[in-house]
Amino acid sequence: MTISDDLVTEFDSKTRILHLSAKCVLRISDEERLTALCAAVQDALERRRPGRCYLIVDLTKFSIDPKLSALYAEKILAICERYLFPGGIARYGYQITRVTIKISAKERPELDTGLFSSKAKAFAHIHGLIKENAASGVPST
Repeated sequence: MTISDDLVTEFDSKTRILHLSAKCVLRISDEERLTALCAAVQDALERRRPGRCYLIVDLTKFSIDPKLSALYAEKILAICERYLFPGGIARYGYQITRVTIKISAKERPELDTGLFSSKAKAFAHIHGLIKENAASGVPST
């Protein structure tokens, strides 16, 4: 099985929220697996084009080795810039991946960590961002 076979995506076309999870915990311990994961996420977002999306990630399903933090930060920033609304990523759950994200944020301060303890809080954050964007005239796609 490939990483993309294990990804679970749910897309709400009205809000343009893509919820990303997995069938099992995906252990990302080397550059090859990180690249494959990012390619699968890009593919999921590319299928929702045209337009930008919001991304919510279930961190309980992804375990990324902290030694990959710099590369992770670089790849996630590129995905955010190309596919997401500004600040449009929220992550929830507790795993070692949180350490990787915190290290990444220190190395690349332009990354908004957007870490939440629950799925409900992550969705509430993104729904609040959608309302802010709508009030300030940001296009919805």
